[in-house]
Amino acid sequence: MKLKKKSIILLVAFVLFNCFIFAEALMPGNSSGAQSDSIANVFGDIIKNGGKDNFDYIKPTKIEVISTNSMFVGDTKKIETKITPDNVTNNAKIYKSLNSDIASVDKNGFVTALKEGKATIRVICDDDNDVFVDFEIDITEKEKIQPESISFKNSTFSIKNKRAMNIQDIIGEIEYFPSECTDRSVRYELSNSKAMIDENYLLTNEPGELKLKAVLNSNENIFCEMDVIILDDVATKPESISIDLSDVYINRYTQIDVEFDRENIDDKSLIYFIESDVEKIANYNANNQLLGLKEGNATIKACSIYDKSICSNTIDFEVRKVALESLEIKVDEFISKYFKSGASMDLKYNLYPSDVTYKDIEWSVSNDNARISASGLLVGLKKGKTIVTLKHIDSGLVATKEIKIGSASTLSHQEMNKLKGTVRKQIGHFGLFAIDGIIGFLFFMSLDLKKKNKIIFLISTGVIVAVVAELLQLIPKGRSCQFSDMLINFGGFITGAIASFVTLLIVKKVKNRKNKKGDQENE
Repeated sequence: MKLKKKSIILLVAFVLFNCFIFAEALMPGNSSGAQSDSIANVFGDIIKNGGKDNFDYIKPTKIEVISTNSMFVGDTKKIETKITPDNVTNNAKIYKSLNSDIASVDKNGFVTALKEGKATIRVICDDDNDVFVDFEIDITEKEKIQPESISFKNSTFSIKNKRAMNIQDIIGEIEYFPSECTDRSVRYELSNSKAMIDENYLLTNEPGELKLKAVLNSNENIFCEMDVIILDDVATKPESISIDLSDVYINRYTQIDVEFDRENIDDKSLIYFIESDVEKIANYNANNQLLGLKEGNATIKACSIYDKSICSNTIDFEVRKVALESLEIKVDEFISKYFKSGASMDLKYNLYPSDVTYKDIEWSVSNDNARISASGLLVGLKKGKTIVTLKHIDSGLVATKEIKIGSASTLSHQEMNKLKGTVRKQIGHFGLFAIDGIIGFLFFMSLDLKKKNKIIFLISTGVIVAVVAELLQLIPKGRSCQFSDMLINFGGFITGAIASFVTLLIVKKVKNRKNKKGDQENE
C-alpha cells in the first residue's frame, strides 16, 4: 500500500507524539509530579476561592513508625512514618536519638547505626510536641569478613635511638587482602627489648635491629612484619617545655602554643594531661589543638612521650560556651509578597556566630491569623497581619518579622493536593491520550483501506499504546503501573477518536448544505 503525502505527515506526527508519551512515562516520579504540580498551580490560580479567607488548621492526633526495627553497625536507613489523620496541615517530623552514642539520626529521619546495642529514636510531630512515638532499633554487628593476608606498605624503617615515634608514621599503612574484608583490628608486637610500645608509640632503647609485627586480633596466624633499624645516633629531646593557649570554647579548636628550650630537636612527641572535675572536658589532637567538649574548669600540661618527667608548666583554663551575638529571621521575599490564607511557607533563620553552643530556638506568632510549627513552617489561617517571633532559648535574644497574609486566591493546601491528583489523572493520562486519539484517527482514516479495517487498526493501536505507556512506568523510580490508568489512557484515546469522527461529520454536513444551496442558486 502506497502512502499519500498527507498520510506520511500524519504518520510522522502520530509516531512523534507517542514517543513523547513514552518518554513521559519513563520520567522519575518527582519530575513527572513536578510537571503535574506546575499545571495544577496554573489551575489553582484560575480557580478563585473568593471570600475564603479563613482556613481550619488540621492537627495530627497520632504518629506511627512502619520501618523495620533492626540494623547492622555502619548501616544507614530512613525511618518511615504514618501520621493520622491523612490530611493534616503540617506533616513534617522532628527526629531525636535518645541513645546518640549507639545511633544518630539527622533532620530527614536517616538513622546511622554506630555500635551494637538498642537505640530509641523519638519521632515528634512538628507542630505538636505532645504527639510523638518512640521507636526502638536493635543494632548488631555484621558478620566480619576476615582477611586472608595482611602486609606493611613499608618493608624497613630507620629511627634514632632514644626516640618516641607514632607507629602509624613508621609502618605507613597496612594493606589487607581481599580489600573488602571488614575484620581489620590488629595489635603490635616487637621481637626484642631494643624498643617498647607505649600508647601506639614506638620508644627505642638501644641501637640494633628488631622486627615490628602486626597481628590480626581475631587470628594470630595472620600477621605481617617489617624491619626496624635503631641507629647509634641518639635523638635530641627537649629539656624543658613551655605551653600557652588562648580562650577555649565548646566545639572550637584552640591552638596550643608550644615552645621548646632549643632548636633542632628530633623528638617533639608530646602527650597532654588534662585534669578536671568532670570527664572529658576537652580533647587534643596530633596538631597540638585543644577542642572544648563541655563547660567547666580544668588544667593542662604537656610532657615528652619518651620521658614523661620532662613536662611543661601547668595552665588553668576554662571551657566556655560560644555565646549568641545576634539572630535574624530569613524570609523569601517573593513568597512572602504573595503569602495568603491557606498557604504555607518555611521560615529560616541565622544564628551569629554559626557555631553557637546552644542552638535551641522557639517560634511563636502574635495572633490567630497564622500558626507556626516548631520547625518554622508558617501557615496562613486568616487575612491580616501577624508578628513572627524567634527566641533563642539559652540567651533570651529575640528577632521579629511582620508577615502580611493576603486574601485567598488559590485553593487550600488540602484542595490543592486533590487538584494535583486530578490533574495527573485527567490531564496527564486522559488528556494526552485524547490528543493521541485525534492524530491516530486522522492517520488511519487517510489510508486506502476498508472502513472496517481502519477501525480495527485504530482501536488495536489505542489499546497497545495505552498498555505500553503504563508498563513503562515500572522502570523509573517513584512511578507505578495501574490497570485503572490503562483504562483512563484508552478512554482518552477513544474519546479523541470519537470527537474527531463527530467533528468530521459536522464539517461534512456543513459542506453538503453549502454545496446544495449553491446548486439551487445556479438553477
